[in-house]
Amino acid sequence: MAAAAAVVAAAVYGVLQVVDGVALKRAVDTWAAATSDNKTAAFAAAQAVRWIEYGLNSLTFSLVGLTVVLLGVALLTRATTARPCSPTRTRPNLARAGVGWVRDPIDRGSRIGVHARLW
Repeated sequence: MAAAAAVVAAAVYGVLQVVDGVALKRAVDTWAAATSDNKTAAFAAAQAVRWIEYGLNSLTFSLVGLTVVLLGVALLTRATTARPCSPTRTRPNLARAGVGWVRDPIDRGSRIGVHARLW
């Protein structure tokens, strides 16, 4: 279910980007180019598109939150548990993760020297 929620959230996010990037731009351009007689109606149309964007934004992030909750439930209720990582396998991964923090900001060369210093 978490995977399905992730797919739906991604699809809604795509629709949100289309509304924000295309529909809203066209509505605002129409409002800017409208004559004084049509300015009020064009503004109302642009505002309606903006409200649709607000709704899609809320829906998108609600679905992202639902996806995270479903993923957490799936991880907590799974039948099998992962084997713990051995220290010999964990240490190199921690070293790779820490390269960004350990690296000297002046050193712009290769990161090989950072790995050598960690070992």
